[in-house]
Amino acid sequence: AAKYLNISIVTIYGGVPIQAQMSKLRSGAQIVVGTPGRVNDHIRQKTLFLDSIYTLILDEADVMLDMGFREEIDDILNKLNKERQIWLFSATIKAGISALMKSHMADTKVVRVSKEQIGNSSTKQYYCLVPFKSRLQAIVRFVESIVDFYGFIFCQTKILTSDIAEQ
Repeated sequence: AAKYLNISIVTIYGGVPIQAQMSKLRSGAQIVVGTPGRVNDHIRQKTLFLDSIYTLILDEADVMLDMGFREEIDDILNKLNKERQIWLFSATIKAGISALMKSHMADTKVVRVSKEQIGNSSTKQYYCLVPFKSRLQAIVRFVESIVDFYGFIFCQTKILTSDIAEQ
């Protein structure tokens, strides 16, 4: 959808050569999506500058903290200018999330969604349990069976995401 809005988005993450990412960052980007470790790599390489960041979004912040990325996140947040917003999305508010909020965020607003409020009456939600080896076929059949399918498919890995997108 962003390509129709003429918005430049660059993704940066480990496990792939950094040079191509450096080239894309040098060309300019309005949105950068990345993992904490690779974001810090680019900051150290001086191919990513945070002084003009207006909004930083930490999605799955609780998972990142559970994975041990606290130092990397602190490094990124410490390099932001003071006139910025941080949007922190987390399924849980554990001690690590609270500490992160206290150390890097002022005037916080917390929005909680209870289980009763998830979804609405116009949203149809489907699920089925299938063996792992049959998941790709099940997803393809499911999508093909719905006229004008529009939805989200969440995947656990980059490889699985690529496989599903290809199918």
